Amino acid sequence: MDIALLGLLTFLASAVGTITGLGTFTIMVPVLASFYPLPQTLFLVGIVHWFGDIWKMVLFRSGVSWRLVLLFGVTGVVATILGGLLEDVAGVELALLRRAADQEDFGALSTE
Repeated sequence: MDIALLGLLTFLASAVGTITGLGTFTIMVPVLASFYPLPQTLFLVGIVHWFGDIWKMVLFRSGVSWRLVLLFGVTGVVATILGGLLEDVAGVELALLRRAADQEDFGALSTE
């Protein structure tokens, strides 16, 4: 895909995303997926999201409620860390339970 078309797509999708709150992913993934493999598509859209979020922080910095940023940001970071730790502990156990359930299902279908 020509770099100019990619730039235009990025600009339009980001403008729609900034105004409506959604659109960057919705517009860019189907278009890019028709030209690139899915991993590259998701990587490119991730880069656009990252730069778009930085741009929105610069553009709307005067309207930021730092109290809300701290309340949601700190609790979000803490919950993310706890969720990751919980997944490390419970993820193996859940995988083993799923495997056991799958084996029981297949055993029930067995003709023996």
